Amino acid sequence: MFKLVVTRMAHLRSVVNISLSRIGLRGTLHAFGFSSFPSLLSLDLYHNSFYGNIPSSLANLSKLIYFDLSANQLFGRIPSEIGLMTSLHILRLDDNAINGSIPEEIGSLSSLKELGLSKNSLTGPIPASIWNMANLSLVYLFKNELTGTIPQEVGK
Repeated sequence: MFKLVVTRMAHLRSVVNISLSRIGLRGTLHAFGFSSFPSLLSLDLYHNSFYGNIPSSLANLSKLIYFDLSANQLFGRIPSEIGLMTSLHILRLDDNAINGSIPEEIGSLSSLKELGLSKNSLTGPIPASIWNMANLSLVYLFKNELTGTIPQEVGK
């Protein structure tokens, strides 16, 4: 069903907002032609039934400001290419089955204000680069297996 929706939208290169949350879409994100939407600013796929890994081709959405894939069934690692999405203000990947470590490249998201990675299976240390992001004001990391400490200067 998701492939059908995307196929019908692919010719709409000037689309800036796609909000398809809570409508029961099912499939992998590989069906989504990320390069077909060069003007996209907001992509909300919250609470559907997407499964599989997050494709590295999402980096083609270079203008994206809001990206929500939370409450799906995604697994695998967060691709390092996510660090190329430097326009992002909000990134929500909560409530999936994403595993592995948080890529250091996430610290390249200098415009990021909100990062949601809670309720996954993330492991390892929290990258120090996250704590150096000047615009970041909300960080959700609970219900993971992350290690390390939060620097005292965070939140001051």
